[in-house]
Amino acid sequence: MSYTEIIQLKNLGRIEEAYLVAKEQIESGDADMNLIRTFALMSKQMIMQYLVDKQLKDCLKIFANYSLLADVPAEESGVYSNMTDSLREFVKQINQDTFSLWDDCFQKIQSIPLQRAGKGFTFFVKSVLKLKDWQGLNAFAYWCGIEGLHAEDYEPYKMDNGKSIMALAEQLSIKAAKYLLETNDHDSILTFIPQLENLYHTHPRYTYPPYFLTKLYAAVGQTDKAIAILLPFIRKKSNDFWVWQLMAELHDEMDTQIMYYCKAIDCGSRKQEMLVSVYAQLANLFHRKQNYPMARWFVDECCKVRQHNGWSISAELQHITREAWYRNTTAQYDKAFVSDQTKKAEQIAHITSKAPRNRPHPNKQEPTVSFTGKIQLNAKGFGFVHDITIGDVFIPQYLANQLAHGVEVNGMACKRFDKSKAIFK
Repeated sequence: MSYTEIIQLKNLGRIEEAYLVAKEQIESGDADMNLIRTFALMSKQMIMQYLVDKQLKDCLKIFANYSLLADVPAEESGVYSNMTDSLREFVKQINQDTFSLWDDCFQKIQSIPLQRAGKGFTFFVKSVLKLKDWQGLNAFAYWCGIEGLHAEDYEPYKMDNGKSIMALAEQLSIKAAKYLLETNDHDSILTFIPQLENLYHTHPRYTYPPYFLTKLYAAVGQTDKAIAILLPFIRKKSNDFWVWQLMAELHDEMDTQIMYYCKAIDCGSRKQEMLVSVYAQLANLFHRKQNYPMARWFVDECCKVRQHNGWSISAELQHITREAWYRNTTAQYDKAFVSDQTKKAEQIAHITSKAPRNRPHPNKQEPTVSFTGKIQLNAKGFGFVHDITIGDVFIPQYLANQLAHGVEVNGMACKRFDKSKAIFK
């Protein structure tokens, strides 16, 4: 049947018949671009009618045939717009009772290279993100990706009530990273990391890329890189317990873990249940260190929070409360110890912070300058770090006491202000 005859069928209202003929010709390879464009348009029209008739399952047959459009040239924006428009309208009809239909649909479209840069794709993605209880949300975000989106998707946007919403690209990056951490696919993680790094470097105002970069680097065993990325992030979020919790998780030495976990509980949280995992870690660490009064105190806190929220007490906690050391110990919270550990964590995190990649020239008019080098400790307690660009940097005793002789450190130093010339140098 010719293209003209197919159009005649369509114009006579025999869309389904015209659709099936066009489908057969596309499958046989006997179709020009005009027929393909018409096929995409008829697909959209049929889906819209199915949605009006509440026949969501019938839509899946049309979406399955979208695979015939997988090789359509990228410049055929109309074809891709028809697909994304249809998907968006379908998603709007999805609720918790019909998540399985959207699961099927998502499986059918994953091989189709939908145009990410089109506004239609943006509206489609935003519709899907509203399905907050859909278990496949993180996998969907990973499939969407964070590269090649519409320019507006990289900027925060404001709602009618004036509330600012996180940029769509950052939202997708968070969910995609969570998906990779769930699957623990190292090859996919290593592929995604450079994309996330590029997103952060081109949009430094984003809050969460460094946090997830830290998690992803840690997941593939690159702990040094994870720590280097997390340290500057700690400065921005120093009052949030979870950044210190993550720092503790990146270290193996028990005293260091205790130090950072103490800083985490010092930060606190408006919701005590958020700190349960930190309490559990400290209980375990203090038990291993045979500091039983502190261990019992944190065990008791875990139990209190769980009971307050109506959560069951884990088998592990129940076992601990039956052990002899627990029964024979009086809980005691050592406030002075926690305070001391908190100060140490703050000092070390500050002195070892990695410098920015583009280091400022020392003669520029900035009051601080980054430095890197090995610390040389003096017998009197202070130390110096020799930086090849700016020379020696003095390290006061209260910081030098936290470092070992010869270790390499990075940080920011205050310049000396020359009053006569009114410059920093």
